[in-house]
Amino acid sequence: MSMATTTQYTHPLPPSASELVVAVDGSPAAAEAVPFARAVAAQLGATLRLLRVAESQPPVESPRSSEHDVVSCDHDEHAHDGPKAAILEAIGHPKTILVVLTTHGGAVESAPRLGHLAEAVIARAQRPILLIRPEVAVADRMTSAPSEPYRLRRMLVPLDGTPTTAAALRPVLDLAHGLGAALDLLFVASRDHRESVEPGCIHIPPYVDDSQHAWPHWQREVVEWLRACCREHLPEVPMRVSVASAPTEPVGEAIVRFATEQREDAIVLVRRSRLESTRAPVMRTVLAQAPCPILVIGTP
Repeated sequence: MSMATTTQYTHPLPPSASELVVAVDGSPAAAEAVPFARAVAAQLGATLRLLRVAESQPPVESPRSSEHDVVSCDHDEHAHDGPKAAILEAIGHPKTILVVLTTHGGAVESAPRLGHLAEAVIARAQRPILLIRPEVAVADRMTSAPSEPYRLRRMLVPLDGTPTTAAALRPVLDLAHGLGAALDLLFVASRDHRESVEPGCIHIPPYVDDSQHAWPHWQREVVEWLRACCREHLPEVPMRVSVASAPTEPVGEAIVRFATEQREDAIVLVRRSRLESTRAPVMRTVLAQAPCPILVIGTP
């Protein structure tokens, strides 16, 4: 089986040396990322760093723990690339294990949208970014009873069956291992699903209803295929393979529905384009409708 070439990847630092960065601009929407970042940093045992990318606005509440560093990033508010460059620099720092930011800044709005800054960052970053939809965060806080802090226990990973997408997941597998999280690998049989002709693909079998023999065999085959695509020793991460049959809806909506029904803690998306206006319809749908945070990882 021919596999895609993977890029060089540096394994995460030990928890004592790793940092989780949360980017804020002083706005109410951006502030919604801070509680999630604090919770995930604690789950990883990582240091939490606050990256301010708009010094002209009032600062948001900083993490209270004395064990956490707070780092401000000064920039010219009139420089178009100032905030984007600051966040991309943080993403590329050797100590950064994860960056957290909201899908947009400004006010918390009822209409979902992907802000220009978030779009510019995820279109170029190749390391994991956890995106928080501020509207969902506020709605959950207003309608839910007080509970334990947010934790990433289960992450939904939609797969298109291509080695390129699978190979990009290596950092996500390492992150899941550090979190103690499980992965739900999902193939969607949807009305707009098209099987790729990329060499080394794995496809949804025609015998998914054969639960006694064929289905368990294919599930094991998917996990082995994923490991082969990454071409490196992978940490032990619990994985479950599922197929969502959605003949009447687009792939993106099927992913959102599955995540809602299964109460996933995050949805993992692999970016394979620069998010041009005519590209990435699945990613744009999930970013607009996801009921939980979205973990984005980019390919070269």
